[in-house]
Order: sequence, then structure tokens, then C-alpha cells
Amino acid sequence: MNGTLSALGAALALGHPVTVISSFLAAPVTSMNPTIGVGFVTGMLEALLRKPRVQDFEQLGDDITTFRGFFRNRITRVLLVFFFSSLGSSIGTFIALPLLFP
Repeated sequence: MNGTLSALGAALALGHPVTVISSFLAAPVTSMNPTIGVGFVTGMLEALLRKPRVQDFEQLGDDITTFRGFFRNRITRVLLVFFFSSLGSSIGTFIALPLLFP
């Protein structure tokens, strides 16, 4: 549940396919460790796979004002992947927690 929703969140943010797979694999492990979250893993991997360019930094002010700009800019896409994969992992944890303790 945790990995599936985290991967779904990374896919909704239009993350790299390797990022989506790694969020599925990392979410169960990182949910047991309070010092690192799946968003840290997916955000870092997305930044490594799609390196931000100088142009992304220059257009950041304009891109954050439109919905399309958020997905076009590589910096904001890293933030979207971080947020959506973390949100999916959190939702998966809260859904699966009552199932663990009937």
C-alpha cells in the first residue's frame, strides 16, 4: 500500500520512470525510519536524473505562476516529485496501519 501510493504520487508528478520505481521500492523501508523519508530519496534521484539547468533557475519566477510551468521547470518538478511521493507514502501508512492491528 505504502509503495504503491508513493509510486502513484511520483507518477502524477511526471517523475522519471526510474524515480517512480525507486519510490515504490524505497517507501516501505523509509516509512520505518523516521530520519529519512521517501521524498528525500525520490527528490534526490529526480534531481540527478534530470539535472536543473541555468535556464530553469532564470525562469523560475515565471514558471511558478502557471500550472504548466510547474511541470516544465526541472526545479519545481523535483519539488513536486518530493511532495507527491511523500504524500502518497503518508496516505499509504495511515491506510495500512489499522490493517496491521485488527
